[in-house]
Amino acid sequence: MSIITILMLLDMIFAQELLNNHKETLQNTVVEKSPEERYLTPSTSTYSEDSQSSEASWSDAETLLLISLYHENKDAFTNAKKRKHVWEIIAEQMSAHNYFRKPEKLERKWTNLLRVYRSIKDNKGPKKSGRGAQHYKYYNHIDEIIGDKPSNTSEPQAVINVGINRTTVPACRY
Repeated sequence: MSIITILMLLDMIFAQELLNNHKETLQNTVVEKSPEERYLTPSTSTYSEDSQSSEASWSDAETLLLISLYHENKDAFTNAKKRKHVWEIIAEQMSAHNYFRKPEKLERKWTNLLRVYRSIKDNKGPKKSGRGAQHYKYYNHIDEIIGDKPSNTSEPQAVINVGINRTTVPACRY
């Protein structure tokens, strides 16, 4: 090896050590952020949703974290007036794991996860569409949270009052 090659390698090692030390310093620095700054990425100081790659791409880890945090906070979602605040709490919890998303984006992601889950769940019921079995990697995680909760897309029911006893029959669709 030539001396120039050795010097270049030493420079690269030194530069890597400086970078690692700087990253460590940034991670150990605690800065109080305003509510607007809370969802800003540390490197770009813009909302992560505005960057080209973050909008469409959610990692599996980030999605699973969202599902887990929703599960932890699901009782708080029963109050419609507090839902926005609960999404803000979840956004803060996700930012502690270095995932910076606006509460509205988290809610939209959850809604989309549910939409896919329900379409697959409805396909597995007694009135299958005839399509083959579908696999959804988040199905079991979401099913654990809301599996016993009835789907909004279930068959409508009509209640017929027959004297003292009530009978439930499927509603007619015209």
